[in-house]
Amino acid sequence: MKTLKYASFESHPCIYTETQGWVLFDRNDGWRELHIAEIHQYAGIMSEEKFKATYRDLPPLPGDL
Repeated sequence: MKTLKYASFESHPCIYTETQGWVLFDRNDGWRELHIAEIHQYAGIMSEEKFKATYRDLPPLPGDL
């Protein structure tokens, strides 16, 4: 099982692993894959608790994450 990490990318929720990353720019469009290098360079890392308190009621993650 992959360990999920949490971040804010341009004020949008971002969830990632060591090799994949996803950001939710718009709930209607769903999660979009984002290159892991962009996340490492530009995202603000968050604890899981802070992430869940900040971003509530998110749609399910893509099946491969």
